[in-house]
Amino acid sequence: MCRRNPDFCLCGETVTESCTLNCSLNYDGTCFTIGVDNIVIDGAGYSITGDTSGNGIYINGKNNVTIKNINIYNFSRGIYLPSSSNNTLTGNNASLNYYGIFLESSSNNTLTGNYASLNNYHGIRLSSSSNNT
Repeated sequence: MCRRNPDFCLCGETVTESCTLNCSLNYDGTCFTIGVDNIVIDGAGYSITGDTSGNGIYINGKNNVTIKNINIYNFSRGIYLPSSSNNTLTGNNASLNYYGIFLESSSNNTLTGNYASLNNYHGIRLSSSSNNT
């Protein structure tokens, strides 16, 4: 069972502090909306699973956010970054979504060691995005 603690993440919240998952979560809609710059979401190897209606992790207009070690399944977009820069996505598994990882109008982001397969459209998609590694 998931523990509620300020250091742990729960779906449905706007995340404003660094946090770590302490169990796997299921959620209808967008699980995590990142609300501030300069934080870390550590999945610690756990999963978030959706109902295809929202985003697993939504990072809109934020900078210097790290998303790591999380398994993301069955969302419209596993990780979605519109208008975001200088973020790091590392060691994530974004599979069985419509789009695994989607960068839109985003630049200078670093993606390393991510796995994105069996998504309906694209594993990793960059649209109007530049200088990403």
